[in-house]
Amino acid sequence: LQELDLFVKHKKCKFKVKDIDFLGMIIGQNRIRMDPKKVQAILEWPESTCIKGARAFLGLGNFY
Repeated sequence: LQELDLFVKHKKCKFKVKDIDFLGMIIGQNRIRMDPKKVQAILEWPESTCIKGARAFLGLGNFY
């Protein structure tokens, strides 16, 4: 990292962990899965009654 002038903050780093939360996904040994909190939010998403709301939900769906 030093050769490329990249720096890390120790308090933001995690070492020797089995799973890590990254961009709404939980990345672990040999698998990637969705965060259960995000899944629950999708399941509880209110039914859209307008185009703007439908677009918001489709945008969320495209991410996952």
